Amino acid sequence: MSSLYLDTTNPYTSLRLTTLHLFLVTPLMSMYIRKAELSDGPALESLNKAAFPSFQQFSKRALLHSLKSPAQEVFVFEINGNSTIIAGVIYIMKYSKSIRIVSLATLPSFQNKGIGTHLLKSIYRYARHSNFDRISLEVLSKNSALVEWYQSKGFAIAATIKDYYGPRINAYKMELLIPPARRSATVTRPFKKSAA
Repeated sequence: MSSLYLDTTNPYTSLRLTTLHLFLVTPLMSMYIRKAELSDGPALESLNKAAFPSFQQFSKRALLHSLKSPAQEVFVFEINGNSTIIAGVIYIMKYSKSIRIVSLATLPSFQNKGIGTHLLKSIYRYARHSNFDRISLEVLSKNSALVEWYQSKGFAIAATIKDYYGPRINAYKMELLIPPARRSATVTRPFKKSAA
């Protein structure tokens, strides 16, 4: 099974991933989630173009702003082997009581391998540890597979946002409420293991 564990020196910049079943991995590979750096810009720009249609892509300027902004955090899922690959990324905005996921993406060749789930779990832990009470995001309303994927992680549709991505291209605002840490044992948690 896959597991994330925190680097105790800085729990937000280095989440180490150990896995045997994420996908075919050689013993010489390592995978981890870490805070993005300015030097990751070109790889993030390539990932952005590969993962999204043009109307959903960040501009180069917006990507750079996300990496520099104190109100935002960017975390990458990195695979190190013969070469280093940034296979996934999650961009978040931090507000006083909530986190908004601005974007979550994986390279097409790494989709459906659990990377998005690991990134989402790391943000859930980050939010809970930092006492945020909810995580929100927007998703293309006609992308039913992605809406269902977020619902399977505990998110619920909170509203429909008309023309969010452009004329007649609507979005759903989805939210995941985060229980306080002290009550976690009595509250149903997201990311339940499936029976399969």
